Amino acid sequence: MLNLPQFSYENIVMLTNFSKRLFEIQFKVNLGRYGLKVFKVQINFSHPKKIIWGARENGAWGLTMILPSPPKLYGRLPVSHDDDQSLWQEWDLWARHTDISGELHKLKDLPASLEKSAGQSVQFGRWTTYYLDIGTSLNEWESVKTYLADYNVKIEQVDCFELVNPGLSNAWKLLDYSTEMTLELLSSTHTYHLDFPERYQLEVCISHGLLDEYSINSQFLEKLTSFDADRARMMLEGVAEANKQFYEPMKMFDDPRVLHYWPNARIPPYATLVRRAIITPTAIYFKTPCVELTNRILRKYSDLNNRFLRVQFTDEVTFGKIFSSQDSNKDDNLYTRVHRVMQNGVIIGDRRYRFLAFSNSQFRENGAFFFCETDHVTCDSIREWMGDFRHILSVGKFAARMGQCFTTTRQVNGISIPRIRQIDDIKRQTGDQVWNFTDGVGKISDFFAKLIASERDLPETPSCFQMRMGGCKGVIVVWPDVPPSEVHVRPSQEKFKAVYNGLEIIKTSAFSHATLNKQVIPVLVALGVDNAVFVRMLDDELKEYDEALADSMKAGEILRSQVDENQTTLTMAEMVDTFMDSKEPFLWTLLRLWKCWVLKRLKYKFAISVKNSAMIFGVVDEIGVLRGHSQATEGRGYNNAESLPQIFLQVPIEGSDGKSTTNYEVITGLCVVGRNPSLHPGDVRVVQAVDVPELRHLKNVVVFPKTGDRDIPSMCSGGDMDGDDYFVYWDERLIPPEWDHPPLDHDADSSTPGLDKPAEVTIEDVTRFFSQYMKNDSLGRIATAHFAQADQLSGGVKNPKCIELAKLHSKAVDYIKSGRPAIMQRHLQPRKWPHWMERDKKSVYRSNSALGQIYDRIRIEEFHAAYEMSFDSRILSRYQLDGDTLAKASEIKAAYDIAMRRLMGQHEAPVTEFEIWSTFILSKPRVGSDYKLQENVGREMAALKARFRAECMEAVTGDDQTQGFASASSMVRLEKLDRFVAAMYTVTHNEVKAAVRERSMPKPGGEGGSEEIRMPLISFPWLFHRELSRVALGRGGDVRPLQKSVWLNRDEGQQHQQTSDRDLAVEGADFETPGDTVLSDVTDLEAERQQPRQDVHSKKEDYATERGDNAEDEVVGEDCVRTSSGQVVHRGDMMTLFTNTGEEIQGQQSTTTPAVSPADAQGLQITGSTSNNSLVADDSTGSSAPASPRSERRSDDEDEDIEFEEVDVAGYEDGEDALEALARKIGI
Repeated sequence: MLNLPQFSYENIVMLTNFSKRLFEIQFKVNLGRYGLKVFKVQINFSHPKKIIWGARENGAWGLTMILPSPPKLYGRLPVSHDDDQSLWQEWDLWARHTDISGELHKLKDLPASLEKSAGQSVQFGRWTTYYLDIGTSLNEWESVKTYLADYNVKIEQVDCFELVNPGLSNAWKLLDYSTEMTLELLSSTHTYHLDFPERYQLEVCISHGLLDEYSINSQFLEKLTSFDADRARMMLEGVAEANKQFYEPMKMFDDPRVLHYWPNARIPPYATLVRRAIITPTAIYFKTPCVELTNRILRKYSDLNNRFLRVQFTDEVTFGKIFSSQDSNKDDNLYTRVHRVMQNGVIIGDRRYRFLAFSNSQFRENGAFFFCETDHVTCDSIREWMGDFRHILSVGKFAARMGQCFTTTRQVNGISIPRIRQIDDIKRQTGDQVWNFTDGVGKISDFFAKLIASERDLPETPSCFQMRMGGCKGVIVVWPDVPPSEVHVRPSQEKFKAVYNGLEIIKTSAFSHATLNKQVIPVLVALGVDNAVFVRMLDDELKEYDEALADSMKAGEILRSQVDENQTTLTMAEMVDTFMDSKEPFLWTLLRLWKCWVLKRLKYKFAISVKNSAMIFGVVDEIGVLRGHSQATEGRGYNNAESLPQIFLQVPIEGSDGKSTTNYEVITGLCVVGRNPSLHPGDVRVVQAVDVPELRHLKNVVVFPKTGDRDIPSMCSGGDMDGDDYFVYWDERLIPPEWDHPPLDHDADSSTPGLDKPAEVTIEDVTRFFSQYMKNDSLGRIATAHFAQADQLSGGVKNPKCIELAKLHSKAVDYIKSGRPAIMQRHLQPRKWPHWMERDKKSVYRSNSALGQIYDRIRIEEFHAAYEMSFDSRILSRYQLDGDTLAKASEIKAAYDIAMRRLMGQHEAPVTEFEIWSTFILSKPRVGSDYKLQENVGREMAALKARFRAECMEAVTGDDQTQGFASASSMVRLEKLDRFVAAMYTVTHNEVKAAVRERSMPKPGGEGGSEEIRMPLISFPWLFHRELSRVALGRGGDVRPLQKSVWLNRDEGQQHQQTSDRDLAVEGADFETPGDTVLSDVTDLEAERQQPRQDVHSKKEDYATERGDNAEDEVVGEDCVRTSSGQVVHRGDMMTLFTNTGEEIQGQQSTTTPAVSPADAQGLQITGSTSNNSLVADDSTGSSAPASPRSERRSDDEDEDIEFEEVDVAGYEDGEDALEALARKIGI
């Protein structure tokens, strides 16, 4: 018998729109005082996890769509009219909705929570299963099904299924009472109290659909509370980590992965556990607490860190970011939802988290910090401790200044509060404009700089540090005239007065190569560089990639010369020397992946490598020896090198074989300098690089003059010197014929007439500005319009429309501080798009521009793992391995594989272990940039590598590896380590061999052929790639670690700079991490710091190459979690909003979302009724779990590696003799 639902819906219509490839379901709901309201949902063909159709027990046919997350909800407007719009269409009648409610007034003051609110008629965010009654006639449906097959929409037919009434959820009633309940309630209701960590983790599981709130009953809670609080929390974390759906929650207690999940967080002193929430228009998702590096506020209130909550606002999880709609009101309900949460907070258990503040990077990604107040610490008291902001009357600036305190930094312990000296800014007036030549730049003594370098364990002292110090921000540069105990700051650096004035470092100066991109190329073309130049550069690079896969020497050369952000290519270069010619499958898979990755970057980002280039900090010439810019040279029509502004640039020398050294060279001659993004023809400047002996102490920075009519940085896309990165090209092919195009006059006045207040700014103003920014942030839209207009209009970026768009872009960049939105007029919107932008085909034209030619010349290759290749026999046959060693290696590999699969499962699109290991992710992220994604994955993988290297070394030595090896005595264990590494390789080989054999076996039922199964992971032994090389080459093989050099990582925001594995990204922060020390890496730290670096030659025979941060020197890191037995496991950082193929589900499938019946189709209409019932599919339906749902750089102190020559200790009987020989050999 079918039980009727609580709500029924009438006049149901389902439209199958084949042109837009989506299903559209319309239904009406009676909302009482608001009358009958028409709603609709749109479901893309690619959205459902599964579509099922079949007969019910009453003979009627039904269609069921199971979605991983809610679709977008729309409500019909009574009227629609826009005076500025000349064309009206039916779509104008629909606006986004966040709730289906007949009591909207009740929602105004309600916080966000997982539990259904009193004002909600329907909790739409839980609607992930839609049932439609087809009726008894199948003619229309058969036609639709046939057409859907042509669009690769798979539909599964089942024999029968039934609908059941889910009843009411009692979970919240059983949980929501605190220990302070009245006696009356205690006597009438049996409730279960969970400590907050347990309660939070339970809500994590419910929010992701891993546990069904309708199935959580007293039996489950009784069982859960029978465990101690920590054990219960860990089990719930195990459910979340496994991403495994339990429709019958009691089965959770029978799952070994849940029962054996026993993390014991071991948090470094520079980090803390932080909880996170993702809030979408209709739902909220919580995530397991993860270890994050701290900022000033988290350090100050370290005892209350469990009361901080990171919150991020996104669209429904399959749609990514909430885009702005400043020219329409149809999405206003989304921004109202955001403002409501910012005002009213988030409820988790008995806690209410309220808005506190946000960092600038959080703000751009629509995120903020929330805080649950105590009796003694409130949001207001925290903000009062931050500093005095009362003088700031611009809402945008007020919010930005508070955000300085939330930048992820590392405090310099040796210089907690330095002696601060105020020095003047250097300003000059030209006409009506005053230009600041020292905006954001101060000075630091060489003594203090060396202390910072020593604390961060840097191999050499950087010339420049990006910092926060109280209310000051910007960079401080090493100058010999600064007294040893002083830091000099300028008025342009001091933004507010603060109680705390300790020195905090974000990142340090370092060198990396620059590339071209789709903004710079059109600018250079407009200035006279021929299209053919870029095509030739592309052809040269493509030829190198082809040669790299044919010759190991060429592969090593190009891998060392084109270092990626996480320096994976340097690790691969070492692997290539030993394993490329032997066709080792893991290495060859990485090479194939790397080529696919670089080809995608070339095709879609136009990231052509420029060998003669640098991406570095900009600083000022304090002594005034460099010639400045003269306004008289602008637009004069002829070139004169003697009138060009001068720069000083000193960068590392790169050897002829592509391997870097630690010697430096001063660049001289003509250069192109700019800053990303460059949209205006005046944003890219031609300058003259000169050698000035007085400036030679400055390395890996570009030094700009303090003389002239206008400072160079402000001409480069409105830059300054508070930490901006500048690209410098000295490739003669890229020097344009036009040198002195007039720069854009960026509006330096950030006052906001509409938002500046006559009185003090309040937090209500800030929360309102947050949602207004989301609605009006048009930066991406303007940039996209500029791409298209520059491609098709005469003059390119010099066209008046492009100039206007460049001005708007500059204004949009400053919106966060100025509070003034950049409004793009309709006449600036392109009506057609170049084919390389891959837009709607109806409005696309074929472009013959440089970008169009580059796009057309690149063919993306499909990535395939090299499972067909054989494992290296040299390693497999090197040792006779005993069973205990193989068993231990297999045990650690099992744990490693679990952690790796967890990282793989944190991404929306399916990714392979090779993408995670290398950070060469081929799919685009849902929110944020590709570069940010690569940083995040690099941070996660660095932590995973460090943890499991330490665990393997513990297995070898029996010693705790938390502090690493730093003594020469570790060398006596090299042989034992090599044996264990060979065991790691062997067990991996055995698993792959077994899997291949299983695939070739006949299928059940006697069918032959190869059955597709999941291949085992093979990256485990490559935690020790140098040791694998040593084993492969035998004892005579001298495998040296890469020596640290200038290849140190820096910035988190620019997409063209190098990022080392050690420099883990956390919201623009950069600090060094204590890495594990490979046994062969022995160093005398003090001697290393005192002696200057020399050339390091790298030959294939000795495998010694110089690079910056050793790819294997990573800290256990952000997610360091160790079991009580000493095992290191991975806690994780990112929410899993999507279910991977093949995930397991326990119990009977029973979804509780309201169902909707079908109706009208486009030419093929299906009508019916709907019911709010749950679907229970029989075994023939299979089972599928719903899916579950920034970047920060971090590092800490790390042991330093120096070049090491292996010593053969086999001939010594006495260990002391061996150590003495070793000491003599390495000079200690």
